[in-house]
Amino acid sequence: QSIGLGMDVHAFNEEGKKVIDKKGELICSSVFPSMPIYFWNDHNNKKYKDAYIIDIEDPETTAFSSSEIIHRNNPGNLRILKASKTDKKPKSFDEAFKMAKGQKTFTFKGKSYARVTKDEIEKRMKLLTGSIDLSKIANSDIVIEAVFENMSVKKEVFSALNSIVRPDTILATNTSYLDINEISSVVTNPGRVLGMHFFSPANVMRLLEIVRAEKTNPEVLATVLKLAKTIKKAGAVAGVCYGFIGNRMLSGYAREAHKLVLEGAKMQQVDRVLFDFGMPMGVIAMADMAGIDIGYRLREQMDESTYDIPSTYVADRLVEMGRYGQKSGGGFYDYSPGNRTPIPAAVSEKLVSEAARKFGIQQREIHDNEIVERCFYA
Repeated sequence: QSIGLGMDVHAFNEEGKKVIDKKGELICSSVFPSMPIYFWNDHNNKKYKDAYIIDIEDPETTAFSSSEIIHRNNPGNLRILKASKTDKKPKSFDEAFKMAKGQKTFTFKGKSYARVTKDEIEKRMKLLTGSIDLSKIANSDIVIEAVFENMSVKKEVFSALNSIVRPDTILATNTSYLDINEISSVVTNPGRVLGMHFFSPANVMRLLEIVRAEKTNPEVLATVLKLAKTIKKAGAVAGVCYGFIGNRMLSGYAREAHKLVLEGAKMQQVDRVLFDFGMPMGVIAMADMAGIDIGYRLREQMDESTYDIPSTYVADRLVEMGRYGQKSGGGFYDYSPGNRTPIPAAVSEKLVSEAARKFGIQQREIHDNEIVERCFYA
């Protein structure tokens, strides 16, 4: 099994500058047979606690002295702070952890990688130690779950956490779509459950969706809002609905982009037009960066009548081929080793033609202004 270290872990180190010298440990658990689970544990120390003192008077908030992140990346994907993929498959936790801390997994351009210097990465790596003892998280103040988007797996994790951590430990999920009310139903005190959806790449994106579930306590919500400020994220509160805010907006935007491709536009044309219009990157390239398997796993749990099948056809076939995006070396686009520049992929073009025939779509020339109008009016 390969090991994946959550990209979000560094936010508690990089952004919380007062606590950069604290010790921490990464814990791998084999409790759940379907996947490796990872916990980030910060050892209690006064300096860390002082850095997280909460000073909002109404409602009352809680100070943090320790936190965990549970994360699961796809098989074969080895990442720390968006470290580049390695083809070597570790045979044990110890070997995986050693590989994860090794600097060979990073591709540096000049003096930095993903806006983090080599010296800073080395400093952070020294803060990590490994363990397989799940009881290490028992006294945590907050746990952030980030396993893949599958409701039964999420509930399995939260059920286990419910029996391990303190009754007042805040339990957050990084889900981008799923019903947090249902996730919290397996927790004895659902008032401590809410969503903390980090956007990728988490070391760059400031937005943090904080999702208030039906039974989330005001104190818990206020505490996490303060935590967002502490780690220099822009916390936006959302209610429970499909896709919350960001992905609810994204669904129509992405649907039209992929429909345009089926109708005759090139993927690189769509991305270029959206970028030129003012977006940080095109929506198809963005999907490759985030991982196109996320949507695939979600659709596996959905009724086909609830989403547009033609616009997801190419993505689903790519995932079934093992093409998850940048993290697997290819998705909608191809990628050269150590380079995240999208390269048009023959396999994607072939699937687009296949989908057009399958769904009876007549391909034609697509003008740039149509791409702008359909994507943004969606």
